[in-house]
Amino acid sequence: VKQGENDYYFTTSTGRAGQTVEWLRYHTRYDGWDFAMVNLTDSLGVINLSGPNARKVLEKIVDIDLSNEAFGFSEYKEFKLQETVPVRAMRLGFVGELSYELHVPASYMKSVWFMLKEAGKEFKIQNFGVEAQNVLRMEKCHIILGSESEQRTNLLDVGLGFLWDRNKADAKTVGAVALRQAENDPARFKLVGFKMENKGRAPRDGALVVDEKVRGYICTARDSFSLNEAVGMALVEAELSKIGTRLEIYEDECGDDRIYGVVVAMPFYDPAGKRMKM
Repeated sequence: VKQGENDYYFTTSTGRAGQTVEWLRYHTRYDGWDFAMVNLTDSLGVINLSGPNARKVLEKIVDIDLSNEAFGFSEYKEFKLQETVPVRAMRLGFVGELSYELHVPASYMKSVWFMLKEAGKEFKIQNFGVEAQNVLRMEKCHIILGSESEQRTNLLDVGLGFLWDRNKADAKTVGAVALRQAENDPARFKLVGFKMENKGRAPRDGALVVDEKVRGYICTARDSFSLNEAVGMALVEAELSKIGTRLEIYEDECGDDRIYGVVVAMPFYDPAGKRMKM
């Protein structure tokens, strides 16, 4: 989030917080930037308030306008909960629904949790954990670094090429030279979405995509309750990335048996993104 001309606030997953800090420090030292950074990871907590009634719940404990016009999708605001707890709020849609990511001081986390539970009683608010979140974000094909990416992948491989500003000089963009070299490399893996032919049988994460030889692997796959079928994402050779391609999947515990999926368009759920922008 850009908070000023040279002032940014940004987040990463908990598991990659330390690695991200070191990456930034490395590049700022290497390039000689005039740069200062404060790591707030241990001082802040985050709660993701999601679902079609998320706005109605949050409206009960804030005194600001939360309408789409006042606080639109992908926007950022700072305000207080019940005129007391300071919060940095991002309106994101990682799980594919109307969502507010609430960043609050760690010492207030328990209080905020109970505030939201009380405010959401009339809407039958429920807790949801990391595995439920993983299935929901997978239905939207929102990637997690380290799950749908690895040391060899880049922005182009996972469908995030739009984040690369091609008009900026290569010297001003970390990795631009490597991206240009990889852009026309037909041997690179590509991230694809797939649905299983057997709707009730999701392959294991890490299962191999084969065709006489290894042609890729399954990044994430789950049984989707929203779609009533097994879906997932895989990194495969570019030749297999076309819509409609049949994927042969090998799992070691299945011996010589194979299971099959078909490459389909991503995302699987709410392709127009209407639910998270409602």
